[in-house]
Amino acid sequence: MSPTNVNALLVIVFGLPGAGKSTFAQALAAQLDITHLNTDQIRFQLGLSGRYDKESKEKVYGEVYASARRLLEQGSGVIVDGTFYKKLLRNKFKALAVETGCPLYWIEIRANAQTIEYRVNQPRPFSEANFPVYEMIRNHFEPLEDEPCLALWSDILTLEEMVAEAKQFIIPSPAN
Repeated sequence: MSPTNVNALLVIVFGLPGAGKSTFAQALAAQLDITHLNTDQIRFQLGLSGRYDKESKEKVYGEVYASARRLLEQGSGVIVDGTFYKKLLRNKFKALAVETGCPLYWIEIRANAQTIEYRVNQPRPFSEANFPVYEMIRNHFEPLEDEPCLALWSDILTLEEMVAEAKQFIIPSPAN
C-alpha cells in the first residue's frame, strides 16, 4: 500500500540504553511535526514494565510496528525510538518502509560509556535500563550494515545541533 501523503516517512532512532535516543527523538518529532513512538512507553502501556523476555520484547516491538504501520498507511510520518540492537528487529521496519513506499532514515545515537553510566543512574521516565543492561546490550549489539545512517554523539553535540544535523540528513537543502 502506498502512503496517501507524500510527507510520510519512517525515522528509526536507535542505539544503546542511556545514549539519549528518547530525548533526541522527542525533539526531532516536535521539529518535524510527526508522531514519536517509544518502545519503553509502549512497554509501560502494555503492562510489561520490568519484562524483557523474548515474548515481551516481541509484544512491544509488535505493537510499535503495528502503530507505525497505521500511521504510515494514513500518510503520516513517524519516529520510532528503541535500541534496535538486533538486525532481525531492524529488518521488519525496513520491510515496512518498502511495503508502504515511505522513505526510511536510520539515526544512531551514541555516547561514551562514562556518560551512559551517569545517565542510567538518573531517574528517567519509562526507561528501566541500568548499567549492566547497557553492557549486555552493548555486547550483543549487531551493527547496522549496508544502510545510510546518521550517527550523532549526544555527549559531544547539543540537542539543537543534533536536531539540525538530523533535519539536514532527512530533508537536505536543495543544491545551489
